Amino acid sequence: MAEEQNADPELAELLANPESSLKLQHLETGKNQKLYCDVSTGSLRPYVFRKSYDDLCLNTCITSPTRG
Repeated sequence: MAEEQNADPELAELLANPESSLKLQHLETGKNQKLYCDVSTGSLRPYVFRKSYDDLCLNTCITSPTRG
């Protein structure tokens, strides 16, 4: 996830925008990588790419078997 965050252009824009509602901090992982997390709510929440999450939800809905 940390490697993907480094290549994400949306994350770069958020980090450069001081008016963003997200409060992003990086945490060191055990593999000398930085994982960005949102701490605006008082809890650590990893930054997850919107498109990837949307694609995951869409693919799950499409491939899930239906009852009938």
